[in-house]
Amino acid sequence: MSNLREKIITTLFEIYEQEVANLTFACKKGCSTCCTQSVTMTATEGQMIIEFLKEQNRIEELHEILKRSESKYIPAHTPNRLAALYHEKKEVKEESWDLNPCCFLDNNCCTIYAVRPFACRCFGSTVQCDLNHSAEQPSWLISLNTVMMQVVEHVGQGEYWGNMMDILLELSSQSRYIGREWQGEGANKVDRARFRLLTAEPASNVIVPPEDEEKISQLLNQISRTEVYKNTIGVLVGM
Repeated sequence: MSNLREKIITTLFEIYEQEVANLTFACKKGCSTCCTQSVTMTATEGQMIIEFLKEQNRIEELHEILKRSESKYIPAHTPNRLAALYHEKKEVKEESWDLNPCCFLDNNCCTIYAVRPFACRCFGSTVQCDLNHSAEQPSWLISLNTVMMQVVEHVGQGEYWGNMMDILLELSSQSRYIGREWQGEGANKVDRARFRLLTAEPASNVIVPPEDEEKISQLLNQISRTEVYKNTIGVLVGM
């Protein structure tokens, strides 16, 4: 199931890249203002990062990062839970972001760029932004990003979802490659991370403004019809 989910997630990334291919972003290599410790992801995306680092013989590097890092950002809701709360007109908890630089930055460049989570992939800006300016995106792209995050979570439903570092801590503690390191105080750190994690939920509602409904509907239909391992994503994940 893990390999299937990874293949579906990779396919979603490819579909997204095609959708935004004609946009002009101001982002370039070395621009890392948005690369903070407030990144969220599914356990599947976390496993893809671990496998990538293992292939590059960088597991010890990951171990050192996890030992010295502990993000203060604790997401209150998953994207699909948030959509459900909005739909039901229920209260949404406020969150405090951790704007410290991402632990995978080296000289302002991402060292896991090839397997970065969707939360990173969708955070582009059409204007140059820095510490004194905000990122800007067309409204339809914000709608697209929101729905894609919901779809990615839907694919990973039932597994852990949360802060990137908490996900990696939990997965690493289970891994035979570095799990032996998470004993004593390390085990306490893993327990704290696990306590903060949420569970990925299915997408029961999507958040789309009326003006973007047609475009998003076409994209969801495309995703549903796309084949992975001789079956459609719609059939595989119930879309």
